[in-house]
Amino acid sequence: MEVPKQPLIKIEAPKPLPDPTPTPGSPPSLPRADAAAASAQPRVPSCVLLGRHLKTLALYDTGGQVWDFQSNRRGKLVLLDFWGTWCMPCRETAPQVQSIQARYTALEVVGIAYEQGGTRQDQATRVNNMCQRLKVTYRQLLGAGPGCPVQREFDIRAYPTLLLLDENGEILWRHEGRLDTTTREDLELLIQRKLGMR
Repeated sequence: MEVPKQPLIKIEAPKPLPDPTPTPGSPPSLPRADAAAASAQPRVPSCVLLGRHLKTLALYDTGGQVWDFQSNRRGKLVLLDFWGTWCMPCRETAPQVQSIQARYTALEVVGIAYEQGGTRQDQATRVNNMCQRLKVTYRQLLGAGPGCPVQREFDIRAYPTLLLLDENGEILWRHEGRLDTTTREDLELLIQRKLGMR
């Protein structure tokens, strides 16, 4: 009796792992940690405020880059300046805010501009041009128009509105309207106290 022939099984040699050195002209592959960090970018626009504690805030700046309160904040204290180029009291307040930032290196000022009409690029150009005229150099973010979660969460009803936050996102101080001498003095005293200068 003849035994039927079994088909031969072909076993291929294992393929070598790809060379981690990129070839000239090819983009380097992202290490896993960098790829994870890139995918962990915050949703823009986003803002979550629990009581007086800011959990998240992310908007695009006038250069099109994402600014996120949790990862991009540099100051021990952050002063948010909600304003618009169309608002005369805002334009009068911005140079004072610039002056305050210049006095305290541990204070970071961030403008959040709410512009009316035009594309995002048009709005960014208007904000940058006005800042140049006013000699304002602090970072400018663009509000995301009607229904912006940042405007809603902070309950912004008047311009300018200024808010001082500590490094944990706790709101320490809030002011609506033009910054007068007494209010500015109160703000600076609070900044000095929080920075251990008094």
